[in-house]
Amino acid sequence: MESEVAQLRLRVAELERELNLYKQIVDNTSDAIGIVGVDGVTLYHNPAMNALLGYTPAEIDARGGPPAIYHDPAQAEQLFTTLRRGESWQGAVALKSRVGTLVSAFVRASVVRQDGEPVAFCGIYTDITEEQRAEEALRQNRILLQNILDNIPGIILQSTAKIGTCLSISRWLTC
Repeated sequence: MESEVAQLRLRVAELERELNLYKQIVDNTSDAIGIVGVDGVTLYHNPAMNALLGYTPAEIDARGGPPAIYHDPAQAEQLFTTLRRGESWQGAVALKSRVGTLVSAFVRASVVRQDGEPVAFCGIYTDITEEQRAEEALRQNRILLQNILDNIPGIILQSTAKIGTCLSISRWLTC
């Protein structure tokens, strides 16, 4: 009996170490991770989620739960409906931070199961705000460049006409 208890204690200690390792990994990842129960109550946010949006889990629940942080309610409904059907969802979303700014994120959301039954939904959010800003700046620069290229023939024509006028005036003045 003592041997079984000792083995059980060793196994519990081993599982606690393993759990602590997984918690450290999740707590220290740069991607934001949020876990919500199937009842809609926020269960966990890693520090990256708190840094990304500025909310505590209790604050999100007070606002109406995780769907309330999505800028587009229809998109939030689509995401959570997909999860409730037992399917995964991924895509770009706009989230509302605690201070009111919009944060662009790519989310990968899936169902967490225990004994085959859904118990929670897990979302992993990668901040893509800067990438989207850079893409928009690049798009604007391409439009500007295309406008310049489209107008080059007219600019050349106007410049040629002005040069011709200057040459005519120059000849008249030297005569």
